[in-house]
Amino acid sequence: MQNEIKSDVSIKAKVAVIITNQDGSQECRELGDNTACQAYLNAIASWTAGVNNTGQNPVSPPTQFELGTGTGTPAVSDASLFTPATGTLSVIDARSAVANTTTMTTNYAVGQLNGTYTEAGLLGSGGALLNHVVFQTPVSVDNTQAVTFIWSDTINAG
Repeated sequence: MQNEIKSDVSIKAKVAVIITNQDGSQECRELGDNTACQAYLNAIASWTAGVNNTGQNPVSPPTQFELGTGTGTPAVSDASLFTPATGTLSVIDARSAVANTTTMTTNYAVGQLNGTYTEAGLLGSGGALLNHVVFQTPVSVDNTQAVTFIWSDTINAG
């Protein structure tokens, strides 16, 4: 009889946006589910093996957020957004972890975004695409609005 090791581990992620208008009113909505890309899966395996974020070829957690205007179906093999939007690459401003969920927040001040965006990604410090989402509904903002994106990754077993 052969022993089998079974693992039902999954990564579920949600992306939400909060758009703040000049008058202080806010629009909040979920944008869609995430696809974990191969670079993220490789990073998780490296972290599990004890590889840290220092030295040559560090294994970096998500450090950057980027918006795009492309369409398609995200896949594990994605190495970049379909159509990255110029001027949208930003640092992750805040991150927290509670149990098996990590939450990452990126803020764009008034005047930093102006356009319609259809996709987003989390990238490591070396630019590798770790997570990719195509929005269920495009996000349209103008230069009078502040925008916050909240990305939440949950790792589940069983």
